[in-house]
Amino acid sequence: MNKKKHLVVILVPSAKSKIFKIKIPYKYLNFGTVLGIFILFFFAFVIFRYVSLSMQVGRVEDLISENSELNRVNSQLQIDLDSLVQRVENLDSTKRKLFKMMDISLSEGGLGNMQDIGELNSRYPQPLIEKSRYKIEQNEKHFNQLEPVIKTQVTYLSSIPSIWPVKGYVTSHFGYRTDPITKQWTIHTGIDIGGRLGTPVKAPADGVVVESMQRTAEEKRKGLGNYITIQHRFGYMTKYGHLDSTKVKKFKKVKRGDIIGFMGNTGRSTSVHLHYEVYSNSVRVNPINYVLDD
Repeated sequence: MNKKKHLVVILVPSAKSKIFKIKIPYKYLNFGTVLGIFILFFFAFVIFRYVSLSMQVGRVEDLISENSELNRVNSQLQIDLDSLVQRVENLDSTKRKLFKMMDISLSEGGLGNMQDIGELNSRYPQPLIEKSRYKIEQNEKHFNQLEPVIKTQVTYLSSIPSIWPVKGYVTSHFGYRTDPITKQWTIHTGIDIGGRLGTPVKAPADGVVVESMQRTAEEKRKGLGNYITIQHRFGYMTKYGHLDSTKVKKFKKVKRGDIIGFMGNTGRSTSVHLHYEVYSNSVRVNPINYVLDD
C-alpha cells in the first residue's frame, strides 16, 4: 500500500465552473509549518518589543516629569537660600550700625556663619533651611525691637554735655563764692576754666546754636562778653562766656567735639578763662556733675 505523498486541494469557483485540483507535496507542507511558526514568533517578538519600548518611553516621560519637578524645587530652594543669605547680610549690617551707634568695637565675622549657609547651596536640606529661616526671623524681631531703643539711648547720651568744653584748669567752681570784682558773697552760676588765650572751645554734646554773640568793643567789657548758647535735646542747654571770638553762627547744628569758639578775656572778666554753664530743664546745674572724661 502506497503512502500518499501529496495533499490534494480541490477548488470549485462556482457550480458550473471547472474544478481545479492542486497537489501539494508533504515536504512543502513541513517547510510551510516551520515558516508559519517562525513568522508567528517573529510577530510575537515584535509585539513584545513594542510593548517593552512603550513602557520604557512611559518611564522616560515619568523621569522627565520628575526631573522637571526637581528642577522647579531646586530653583525654589535656591531662591529661598538667596533670600536667607540676604536677610543674614541685612541683620549683620543692622548689627554693625547698632554697635557703631553704641561706640562698641565689632569683631570680624558678622552675624552667624555665612560659610555654613553657603554650604546649603549644594545640599539643600529643607529642614535646616526652615530652621535657619526661623532663627533669622527671631533675630529680625529682636533687632527691630532693640534698634529704636538703642537709637533713643544714643540720642540721649549724645545730648548730655559729658566732655570738657576746653582744656584747662578750674579756677572757680559752681555755687556761692566771693565775686572777684565786687568782693561780695554771691552765687556763681557755672564754672570758670582757665587757660591760654585762643584755646579752642568745643561743644560737649550734640545740639543747635541758639545764640552766638560777637560783641562790639564797648560791649565786650560787659557781662559775658562774646558768648555762645547751645540748645541740646532732652532739656539740656549750655553757655560759653568770655570768648575771644566765636566760630559758629546762630542755628548751626553742632556735634560733640566740634570747635565753636576760642577762649578769651572779654566781658566782665579779670583774666583769660571760659565761663561754662549747664542748664537742665531751664535750671542751672553744676557742669562737673556731667563731665565723664576726667
